[in-house]
Amino acid sequence: MSSSGSSSSSAPSAIASTFKAHYGGPITPFESFCMGRSDSTFNALAGATGGFASGVVTCPLDVIKTKLQAQGGFRAINANSNTPSKIVYRGMLGTARVIWREEGLKGMYRGLGPIILGYLPTWAVWFTVYGKSKELFMQYNGKIRTCYVFGEES
Repeated sequence: MSSSGSSSSSAPSAIASTFKAHYGGPITPFESFCMGRSDSTFNALAGATGGFASGVVTCPLDVIKTKLQAQGGFRAINANSNTPSKIVYRGMLGTARVIWREEGLKGMYRGLGPIILGYLPTWAVWFTVYGKSKELFMQYNGKIRTCYVFGEES
């Protein structure tokens, strides 16, 4: 094995021994995972975490929106018939109450899996590309240019 190959494989263990000597204790599995990782890895993890949190927070709103849209669509179809359609959902809060009463917490999070499967990779890629773009622009310009918001430098 070449000397360059052996030094790259021993780099995490060298970092771990330095960490242990400096802080006086063993490293945790999380600390071990973090050693030697690139910024892109952390950007992807941050994006995936944000995507997961976003999905959990917005899923009940998505369920409410979908129920209201479906009811409106069925009412339009039933308008052509002589049978009066029953309005089950009235507004956002009324829809939330009906779902909560009839289906509970599970009903509010119906469809969470597909939402998470969509958000996790989307935000992981977004954060990674954003981080890499910042690095590229910094390399090209030598610094990040400041942006002006409401006439003040930020």
